Amino acid sequence: MKYSIIIVALVFNLLVACNPTKNTAADEQKNIPEVECANPQIKTLNEYIVLNGVTSFLQKEVVRSTVTGYITEVFPTMGEHIVQNQKLFAVKTSEAYAMNSVKDTNLFTRSIFIKSNKSGILSALHVQQGTYTQQGDVLAEITQPENLVIQVNVPYENNDVIKLGKACQLVLPDGKQLPATIFRIMPLVDKMSQTQSVFVKLSTYSELPENLNVIISILKRSKDKALSVPNSAVLTNETQDKFWLMKLVNDTLAVEVPITKGIVNDSETEILTPILLPNDIIITKGAYGLPDSSVVKKVK
Repeated sequence: MKYSIIIVALVFNLLVACNPTKNTAADEQKNIPEVECANPQIKTLNEYIVLNGVTSFLQKEVVRSTVTGYITEVFPTMGEHIVQNQKLFAVKTSEAYAMNSVKDTNLFTRSIFIKSNKSGILSALHVQQGTYTQQGDVLAEITQPENLVIQVNVPYENNDVIKLGKACQLVLPDGKQLPATIFRIMPLVDKMSQTQSVFVKLSTYSELPENLNVIISILKRSKDKALSVPNSAVLTNETQDKFWLMKLVNDTLAVEVPITKGIVNDSETEILTPILLPNDIIITKGAYGLPDSSVVKKVK
């Protein structure tokens, strides 16, 4: 009887000792990080300079009064399309205005008409009927939509990329893209920001408003047959002076691979060293914080 009790106690202790081991193994299996992977690709990679720009009209016609007197009529309204030689204002001299009760039977009492010299859109109207104006005063402004440009401030470190006639891409706030070219480069640099003003012109006419914030994308460099990985696969330290990938070995082991980067765009990074193969498996999601030689589970 005594020996039976001892045997039962030993079996019980053995079972209790075995259970934590099973639980620990199960827990370890649950804690294996899950990762998503992809293969390196060989393709043409482009790197762009992306800058903010503002639309502006390079030329505006300033309509001035040719005589001193009173505005008796204003013919156009704001935003109206104006054609060349269109009547804009009627002006009477002070003397003629004072003789308003006299019938308009001679040149002295007749109105003087001010006309537009060029076609465009009436973008500013500074007077109204009855306004007293002197000779030379600005009455209105007419903008010419075909003279629309985009002003961009380019850091001087990129001056070797900015060339007259170089093609670029204009991106509007709604995502629409329009082709453009570098139209003019100003021969001065801002003292504080060390940026150079550059004017970009649309390749095809598009009616855009002034002072619209847009994005200009200019090709910096391009490379054929570049070995690339998604940007999400590239890891770095806090100072961003070291870069590496996590490469999957035997489908379960993630090893750290230091790299040298080449062209980087908004979605992909060129890998200069080491040489990767198209069938290498690179972790693209879930690698952050993983130590070298980590056991992982590939889910995609």
